[in-house]
Amino acid sequence: MFKTFAHWLHDGTFLSIYIGVLIAVMVLPMVMLARWYHGKINATTGGRDLMKRQNAVRVGPHSQRGTGDAAGMARDISSGRYGEDAKRMQNRVYIICLGWILGIVALAGPLIYAQSQYPKPDISSQTGPGAGPGCRCRGEAAA
Repeated sequence: MFKTFAHWLHDGTFLSIYIGVLIAVMVLPMVMLARWYHGKINATTGGRDLMKRQNAVRVGPHSQRGTGDAAGMARDISSGRYGEDAKRMQNRVYIICLGWILGIVALAGPLIYAQSQYPKPDISSQTGPGAGPGCRCRGEAAA
C-alpha cells in the first residue's frame, strides 16, 4: 500500500495537492475554531469576564508568565468560575484540538513514512530499503 502511495508522491502534481491539503488541515480548522470560540465566548457574562482577564494579561508569546496565566485561566474555566457555558466550550475545544492533531498525524504520517522508505529513484536514501553503500544505518559497521 505504501509503495503505491509513494509512487503517487513521485508525481509533482499529486504531491503539491497533498501538501496543500495538509497545510489547509493545519491552518483552517484552527482559524475557524478561533472565530467560533471568540464569537460564542463573548455572548456570556462569564465569557466576557474571561476575555477581560485575558486582555489584561497581554504579555510576549515566549513569556513564562503568559503560560502560567493561561494555565490559571484554564483551571478557572474547568472549575466553573466563568460559568457552565465557558466550561462546556473549553471541553469542546479540547476535543476538537485532539481531533485536529489526529487528522494531521493521519495525513502527515503516511507522507513522511512513504517518502522515507520509498524515495524517488534518483535520490540516494540513507534509510529504508535499498539504502546506498557506505550508509551506516541499522547497525551496519563502517567499511
